[in-house]
Amino acid sequence: MESFNSSTITCFALSGLFILGKMTEGRQTLVLRTGDSIGILPGREAILMGIKGPAILGRESVKGAGKMASETFNKDMVSIYPNLFSESNANNLVVFESQGRIITLVGMLPVKISLFGHTLKVGLIGSVCTLSEFRGKGLALSALQFLEEHAIKQEIAVFLISGSGGLYSRFGAVNVNSFALKSLKPQEFRNITFKEAGEQDLSSIMRLYAYNPVRFLRTTERFKKSFLTGYCMDKPAKTFVTDSSYVSVLQEEDETVIVEYGGTLENGKNLASHLASKKGLKEIRMIVDSERRDKGDKRYPLTCMVKVISSENVLNQLNGYFSEFFNFSELKEVVPALAAMGLTELTRALFVTGARNRMPALLPLPVYGWDYI
Repeated sequence: MESFNSSTITCFALSGLFILGKMTEGRQTLVLRTGDSIGILPGREAILMGIKGPAILGRESVKGAGKMASETFNKDMVSIYPNLFSESNANNLVVFESQGRIITLVGMLPVKISLFGHTLKVGLIGSVCTLSEFRGKGLALSALQFLEEHAIKQEIAVFLISGSGGLYSRFGAVNVNSFALKSLKPQEFRNITFKEAGEQDLSSIMRLYAYNPVRFLRTTERFKKSFLTGYCMDKPAKTFVTDSSYVSVLQEEDETVIVEYGGTLENGKNLASHLASKKGLKEIRMIVDSERRDKGDKRYPLTCMVKVISSENVLNQLNGYFSEFFNFSELKEVVPALAAMGLTELTRALFVTGARNRMPALLPLPVYGWDYI
């Protein structure tokens, strides 16, 4: 072979074709580097040519990634998710390319969440897509695995994925079933005066959101970009605010759903009931995290999967959290038991209510709200 540079590409043998991607245990592999010539392997079909990746997207290619995602999802993804498709986030977008065009995209937005004052670094995963003619070749899974390694180096502990299905299950993610749905009846409160929120109310909304003990840690700049899109959890939303609370509302078919609130839970519920009364609704529903679930609340099947990507990162970051909820003798048993688990088992132990692994569900997750990608 001719001389090559240090950019390495690995190919999988799948159904007689070789697919560029990450080496997987038990599969036949061929390592090529940029500049290598590719011949026909004995007993195999021609190697699938022209595919490069997985690789981190360059800043100059962000527009191209946004265009590809928009065409795939049939909506303007760049306008709806400006934080994800920003040049400053280009190093968290992983792609495969063929003949100069992006054919697979996996997006990540690094965030932090607060669990009762303890910080966990999370990678929000979204805009995962592959052009139709390249699907079924393992490209998206390879891109996810590549991004996982990249994220661990950033000390990210957990992936929170806005989707579900076989791809993410093969990746090792599990369904989240810890969210709850409150059904609230209309009730008018004389002391409540609300208005539809606009850009001038952002500082009040940020302050009220901080009341939540389980929440995303937001910056004003990033939240402003999300809020001004008018889209919350992938749908048009309206936010109504008072001095002591706010609610962000979606209209989903025949029901009205609150996907984020700020202020105390009681103030949020009162505003929701008052809003239902003023709008002539028979009922208004409110999605909350597991810590806000009351008897009689139903589980809410939010399309969301989670995966611990580094046991070391998650246990180090949550050491203080565990110290608050376990005594010293319990910690000596619990932490080593968690550390010994595989990543999928650990994910279930930490996040999945009712997991059959002798561990309670320890960690609540915040409802996406305006942080959805």
